[in-house]
Amino acid sequence: MTDALTALRIGDLVEDWNLYPRERVNEMYVHELARALRAGHRLPPILVDGATLRIVDGYHRTRAHREVFGEDGTIDAIVRTYPDEQALFEEAVRLNAVHGQRLSGVDRIRVVLLGRKLGMDDGRIAVMLSTTPAEVQRIAVRVAVVEHEPERVVPLKRSVVHLSGRTITLDQVVAHRSAPGSPYRMLVRQLIDALRHNLARHDDPQFLTLLRELGDEIEAFLGLDSTYEGLKQATRRSVSEGGGVWKVPMRA
Repeated sequence: MTDALTALRIGDLVEDWNLYPRERVNEMYVHELARALRAGHRLPPILVDGATLRIVDGYHRTRAHREVFGEDGTIDAIVRTYPDEQALFEEAVRLNAVHGQRLSGVDRIRVVLLGRKLGMDDGRIAVMLSTTPAEVQRIAVRVAVVEHEPERVVPLKRSVVHLSGRTITLDQVVAHRSAPGSPYRMLVRQLIDALRHNLARHDDPQFLTLLRELGDEIEAFLGLDSTYEGLKQATRRSVSEGGGVWKVPMRA
């Protein structure tokens, strides 16, 4: 690998999502970096593949520079050459794992899937993630397939890990983006505590509207059958009737 530090035009840089180890770019973090730039701070140079101008490390910094300086602005970059796609991806993962925002559980699953797609064995992927091959194999199955798109798989957050190996709808894919990383029961417990101990605001119309909407959804969910066995039977029926798609029956 050879390095060269230079200033590159922002509009010439390429975001390759087949090599980006994260599920998405955190736009809030991008705006924080943009504020720092506007305040006169300089950010560390990004890392770019010399052959293709693909960003290896620095998606957030690049987007922050674009927000402040536009497509014709420039950004400091280390330009490096790589022998192959595997080496490029390996460095992208390594750098994302050791600085900035840490890789989430979903990001780690994404790394496994992308690494395997590039022909990397589980041992090499495990080294990238500082884990074991057994753990790589364990998290590799924490995915769901998208309905009508059998080639598209979605790494699952902890809150919906029970959907592993199942087919989900496009609506569920969208809802999954805002799903919490921790189990839903924790959110339910937090809301119960807020209501029980009078921590929530009574004068917030939007909150009250959402609370009523939540009440309707809870009533519909428990209306299937509030017993554990009843819920299992209902979901089994739903999977059977939906051709393997995990769906909760909706109200009329």
